[in-house]
Amino acid sequence: MLDAFVIRSDVMPNQPSVSPQEPITLTTAQAAGRMKIPAKVVRGLCKADALPGAAKDVQGRWCIPIESVEAWIERRDSIPISRTYIDAKRPQVPPHLQNIKSTPHIESTPHIESPNWWARLGSKFHIAHIRAILSILATLVAIVGTTISAGADYTPFRHLLRQYIFIREFSPERQGETLIIIFTFHNTASTNTEPHIKIERRIKEELKKINESKSRVQVEPYVLTADDRAKAEDVGKRYNASMVIWGEDTGVEIIVNYLNLRGIDFANEVQIVERERVQLASSKGYSHFITRDLPGQLTFLSLFAVGLVYRLDENYTQAIKVIEAAISSLPQNTKLTGLADAYFSLGWLYLFQPLDDQYKAVKNLDKAIELDPNVSESYINRGIAYYKMEDLKRAIKDFNNAVELNPVSAGAYYNRGLAYRKLEKFEQSMEDFNRAIELDPNQALFYSSRGSAYASRGKLNLAFQDFDKAIELGPIAEAYFHYGNAYHSRGDRQQAIEYYDKAIELDPSYLYAYENRGLIFSESGKFDQAIQDFNKAIELDPKNVYAYNNRGHVYLKTEKFDQAIQDFNKAIEFDPNISQAYSNRGQAFREMGALDQSIKDFDKALEIDANVSEIYYERGITYKLKGDLVRANQDFDRAAELIPHKAQFYYDLGNLYYSNGEIDQAIKAYDKAIELAPKFAEAYNNRGSAYVTTGNIEQAIYDFEKAIEDSPNFAAPYYKLCLTYTLQGQFETAFPHCVKVDELGGYSPTP
Repeated sequence: MLDAFVIRSDVMPNQPSVSPQEPITLTTAQAAGRMKIPAKVVRGLCKADALPGAAKDVQGRWCIPIESVEAWIERRDSIPISRTYIDAKRPQVPPHLQNIKSTPHIESTPHIESPNWWARLGSKFHIAHIRAILSILATLVAIVGTTISAGADYTPFRHLLRQYIFIREFSPERQGETLIIIFTFHNTASTNTEPHIKIERRIKEELKKINESKSRVQVEPYVLTADDRAKAEDVGKRYNASMVIWGEDTGVEIIVNYLNLRGIDFANEVQIVERERVQLASSKGYSHFITRDLPGQLTFLSLFAVGLVYRLDENYTQAIKVIEAAISSLPQNTKLTGLADAYFSLGWLYLFQPLDDQYKAVKNLDKAIELDPNVSESYINRGIAYYKMEDLKRAIKDFNNAVELNPVSAGAYYNRGLAYRKLEKFEQSMEDFNRAIELDPNQALFYSSRGSAYASRGKLNLAFQDFDKAIELGPIAEAYFHYGNAYHSRGDRQQAIEYYDKAIELDPSYLYAYENRGLIFSESGKFDQAIQDFNKAIELDPKNVYAYNNRGHVYLKTEKFDQAIQDFNKAIEFDPNISQAYSNRGQAFREMGALDQSIKDFDKALEIDANVSEIYYERGITYKLKGDLVRANQDFDRAAELIPHKAQFYYDLGNLYYSNGEIDQAIKAYDKAIELAPKFAEAYNNRGSAYVTTGNIEQAIYDFEKAIEDSPNFAAPYYKLCLTYTLQGQFETAFPHCVKVDELGGYSPTP
């Protein structure tokens, strides 16, 4: 590449003529002869603008005005040479102090400065040599600094010096900026094509097209070979750079390497999937390409770098667009070594996209594996995509391939353990979690997930040990989240909320912690707080069907039916196969009196999942309200078949019959609930109320006393015994029961 030819006014043809013996400009060698200094120093002075008017011609040679050379010589010769003469017998008094007498200072006497430390140092015979040495060293440092800063042609010396001293050629990365450093490519070709300059220019062009002003591209003069990754990383970190690019031109092929340095270890990057976190795999942000057609593939190489900039900024959507454009710029059937890295990066980026885009992650990782089938990380990430798509068999197959390629990949075992657990293959899941922990015992995430597996099997002591270990290593939000789930399963809502609070404190964007805490608030009747949590979940994920469904359920409970239906509509819009949203919307329509629309929603819910007892139960209620008792009883029977062990169902059914005045049916339902749960105090209490209605006081009293036996602090049966005995005129018997009600804080009558 030719340097610009500069025409200056001081060397224009209209200047006075000079004889052939005195040319108007001198070459570097001629100037060096006149100035009595090496030619390399002359070139350094030209670059430093110390010789005004010096410029390169079209062949890259310096043309130096003779006036500048003569002026430089004149300035040099006019500088006096100072010498210090030292008397061997006694020190000389410095000249500017010889006439000063030791007299008191008066105002009319001029003030004379005392000799400075350098002059005093020179006046001492025994250290005069030290001063001379320091002077020489200072001169050498000045010369070296001047030649380096001027960019003089001391390349071998410069590289030798940089082995010991770090010299910055430009400012390091600033806050809010992305610095890309391109090292001078090592060249072994017959001609130097300067690929680093071409790549720099094209990257700048592409950044300008997209108005990317926060990124800066700099060429570092340091020459690196293609395999000198350690040096590239070291120098890049000294500049605090986000990315470094380096490579080599062999004349046959050009090697281009990319390395991300912004503190991201992609092997430890995690992504929430369902209510677990899978461990993504990456090539540590390093990409390696070999091309034999730089001009034809320059667009790809530059766009790929821009895509990596977006990836560093976590703008994954834009990164996908740019890297896809990079790949599209390549002709079909292009043979570019390292192209698998580009497809791998695309697959990795798509894992962060919505569920509907996971097939694109699979598609790109398919291509990466086709181009390079021996990279375990590609199988891990494709397995994660299948996991998110709930294709667990294919996910496990990919994790198996990853383990086969890399038997010490803790992430492969961990992810396979998650898949096995989702398939309820508990033993295989635990084996994989154990193996992952054995390979990487300092990964808090592994302990958290193993603890969650223990909790799902009711082994809470082991679960808590793992959660504690995860917190000790982390602490990570997942451990507190799983702690909260475990306490929730034990019915300890307050303790569960405290752990969800801690999870959210550690990770304010932890979607599932908000969801589960919102469910507890809803169960506890704290509907405003529940709404706030579901609102936050929707803010974090505007297409979260579960958050819309759960918020709609709160609106249903609080009789805000229009808002409830809007939320259920949103949930169904984002996932047309969510049976629970149809069932909940059916309940809302029923409460609004739209019974036919209610039946349609229950029918749709059962079409999606025909084995949910609660849907049959709710549809049965709607049929009952329509007066279709035959279908109502059929639905109640079907619900009972699906959950014959669930006493709560028969208890709820008994309450329904009781509220409708069908006392005999209510008693039968309570009988079934008590048969399934002999210590079901609420069922005894409500059956007692039903017997009072039929006039069977003796059986009613038995049921109330049985309820008290099973739950001594349950106020309702005391109240009903107080009332029953009072109505029977047995005041003395009634009195202690009435007192007990007061002791327990009173009671508001319900059926």
